[in-house]
Amino acid sequence: MVRDIDVGVYFQLEEDLEDIINLAGILEDEIRIPVDVIPLQKPPKLRLKVLSYLPCYLPP
Repeated sequence: MVRDIDVGVYFQLEEDLEDIINLAGILEDEIRIPVDVIPLQKPPKLRLKVLSYLPCYLPP
């Protein structure tokens, strides 16, 4: 059973906590599963951890 979903996101502008919380709320409302939004602009070690899990969607 899925407890939550981790979503890595590249923000075009500098994200703030409010942006992250709002996005997580929108996604949770749509899919009805708790969502953790992880900005991928953070340290490389965190990006590697996030990107090492599949599936992964990278826009064109």
